[in-house]
Amino acid sequence: MFFDFQIFLHSGRDLWAGQYTGLYPLPMNGLFALLALLPPHIALLILCGVGLALFVATLKRDALIWVFYWPILSNLWLGQVDLMALWLLRHGSPASLALLTLKPQLFLLAIPQLVRNREIWKPFFIWTALLYLPITLIRPSWIFEWLAHMNDGRLDGGLTALTQIPVLAFVILAGLAATNRLTLKRIFWAMNPLLRWYDFTMRAGETRWLIPLSWAAWWVCKQLGGNPWPISLLGLMG
Repeated sequence: MFFDFQIFLHSGRDLWAGQYTGLYPLPMNGLFALLALLPPHIALLILCGVGLALFVATLKRDALIWVFYWPILSNLWLGQVDLMALWLLRHGSPASLALLTLKPQLFLLAIPQLVRNREIWKPFFIWTALLYLPITLIRPSWIFEWLAHMNDGRLDGGLTALTQIPVLAFVILAGLAATNRLTLKRIFWAMNPLLRWYDFTMRAGETRWLIPLSWAAWWVCKQLGGNPWPISLLGLMG
């Protein structure tokens, strides 16, 4: 339980020791370093408490229903940050989207917002520069260090996407395309190998069919010995 939270604390403690470890951009590790200054149980309460508060602020009364969505439960079980990322994406301000870049695979979801609204480009880039430029001036090598260890196996066969089973992927995608139900958004969700179970938290608040479907996908995963590809089906629904 809280496995990812332990990794965050470890990354934060390493940063205080002058070492950069972990899968996130260096500014994110700076936030983990602040958490690492606190007793672990206090840091966990802050992380989960802020995440749940933002989750409720995002979905309002619907939060009572969506809390049963499996990716959200997985998020809480692991001590992940996606509940905060959900608020950043839905808030959609230049500052919140800049903060979303701290988890790059989720920032990809914000690209359509940026494409549609060119008025926020300039303030978005300003906020992003304020977030990354100071720490890059202090340690310019961090970008190459991050790229060197950012792959935790999900690109080497540990894919969560339907690309693990190309025949099924072809059948599903061809069927959806034939019925004009396929969109670029659905392709991203279904075929993105960077996503984990908890990352599908970002679809919370959309069609409620995703809630029972998430449990069905979890059950299928269990029957397949833990193979996680069925979660990709959540990306094709709605």
